[in-house]
This record gives sequence, structure tokens and C-alpha cells, in this order.
Amino acid sequence: MTDVGYRGIVDMDYRHDARDDTYKLLDVNPRIGASFRLFATRENVDVVRALHLDLTGRRVPANTDWERRKWLVEPLDLATVAKMWHERTLRLTDWVRSYRGVEEYAWLARDDPRPFAAMVMRSLLAGGRRLSLSEAARGEAWLS
Repeated sequence: MTDVGYRGIVDMDYRHDARDDTYKLLDVNPRIGASFRLFATRENVDVVRALHLDLTGRRVPANTDWERRKWLVEPLDLATVAKMWHERTLRLTDWVRSYRGVEEYAWLARDDPRPFAAMVMRSLLAGGRRLSLSEAARGEAWLS
């Protein structure tokens, strides 16, 4: 971003590539991303607060506590667990233990459970649609 002269908030997505054990940049958006709360310090300075402080000429505390925060994106976790369970590379006790120390969830919040409930319903409906489509495809193949 420095090379192109950009200054400001940016939302970037990286993924680990096990083939060469490196992280690959997938997406760059010059805006606040949906996961901005995942990067909050112990003093509760998240990306939005840091942006506000910077834009109003106030000092942004230099703190990198977020580097060791443990967070979870629930639907992605469940998809990974299902895959690992199918491959027999994950035990139930290890999965349950992996939730220890999670500080932030992408969808679940005690003070507002509605987004989590909506995500669960949307995921169940999408899963049901995929199941119906795959059953229909198997039926069509059987009929032909």
C-alpha cells in the first residue's frame, strides 16, 4: 500500500498455502472491513476508534495486543471441523478444547445474539438447498 501511496484504513485477506507454507494476499479493500472488532487492544481501541482518533488529530495509542488475540469465524470453523471429522483428523475433545481462550466471535455476541441466530438460519437454509440440489442431481442421473 505504501508503494502506491495509499494512507488510511485497509481491509486485507490472507490465506495460508500449505503447498509452500506461505501466506497469499487474496483481497485488498481500502475501507473498514467487517472484522474490524477482531483487532481491538486491551484498552478497547479497535480499527474504527483508531481511525476516528487519527482523523481528529489525536494520538492513536501504539499497541499491538491484537497480535495474540484468539478469534473465531463460526461458519468457517464448522466447515473445517466437518471436513476434518470426515477425514478422521480431528477428535471431538480437541475441537472442544480449541475454543478455550477465544476472545472474539465473528457472529456471536452476548449483548446481541440476533446476528448469530440469523447466520445459523441462513446457513441451515443454504445447507438444505445444497442437499436438495445434490439429491435432485442424483435422481436425474438415475432416471437417465
